[in-house]
Amino acid sequence: MQGSLDQPPIVLGSRRARAVWLVVGSAGFVALGLISLESTGPSLASVFSFGFFGLCGLVGLGLLIAPPRLEITPSGLTQKVLWRTTKFAWTDIYNFRPAGLGLANKTVGFDYLTERPKGRGLKRLNSALTGGQGALQPGWEIPPQNLANLLNEARERWLDASAAVAQPSVYANPSQPALMAALTGARIDRKGYWQAAFVVFAGVVSMSFVLGVHDGLAPLTTLLFIRIYASRLHDFGRSGWWQLLLYGIQIPAIVLVGTAGGLPPAASVGVGFLTQLIFTAVVGAIPGNPGANRFGPPPNQRSAIAIAETFR
Repeated sequence: MQGSLDQPPIVLGSRRARAVWLVVGSAGFVALGLISLESTGPSLASVFSFGFFGLCGLVGLGLLIAPPRLEITPSGLTQKVLWRTTKFAWTDIYNFRPAGLGLANKTVGFDYLTERPKGRGLKRLNSALTGGQGALQPGWEIPPQNLANLLNEARERWLDASAAVAQPSVYANPSQPALMAALTGARIDRKGYWQAAFVVFAGVVSMSFVLGVHDGLAPLTTLLFIRIYASRLHDFGRSGWWQLLLYGIQIPAIVLVGTAGGLPPAASVGVGFLTQLIFTAVVGAIPGNPGANRFGPPPNQRSAIAIAETFR
């Protein structure tokens, strides 16, 4: 990190290890896919996997060649990622806080103070994914919590006093559909959780009647449930990694039933579905923490910084 609050600008670089893992991981998945093609032949799932991981590998190479750069100045933020440069004024954004982009992937989210004529749908998508209307690129050289603190302090120091009276927009805490709200590292209450789970289950059952589509949707369905479970676990103070208990029981049970003699092949599928159904019910029955926990404020409640901003 270059510069400081007393000697701006502050310039942050990105950790190269993140890009390296992206390239190596993508190459590994592509290699495994090529091996599996020799025995199973091409399918919708394999085409989707090749395209997805190939794109991830190209992005990783781009991040290695031109690492992202974040500049913090008295006038605002400038984020440069690959070919895209994004600028924010301090009068446009506020309420920086850590946000989740997966089970272990963290970044810094924020809200907008002013409504923009374009990008309203994108802001709602960002809010669903990270718990904020916008988010910075993950993987900066300092931890998200430290970066969020730095940005909040910089804004307080450099924000022009005459512009500080601006009020948060009506979209400071948009109400999200249940499924969108569940696709976040933030918290989701029991009602939203059950609504999101029903949408995913209904979608899987509906698409199962379409020939050749069900197998291709299996990876996407798994990712959706990983996100939904993580959001629900966060609501009662547990890490998203607790859902490994499900897979630690489900996978051995499927293997044991599948290798047992005299049982039809559908028995292993039934055991796997029953195990997940039990876990889904248990996670959906536990009440959430009434107040804020380490994953943030209760669902649909504003943070202390957002409330304070209203009374500037």
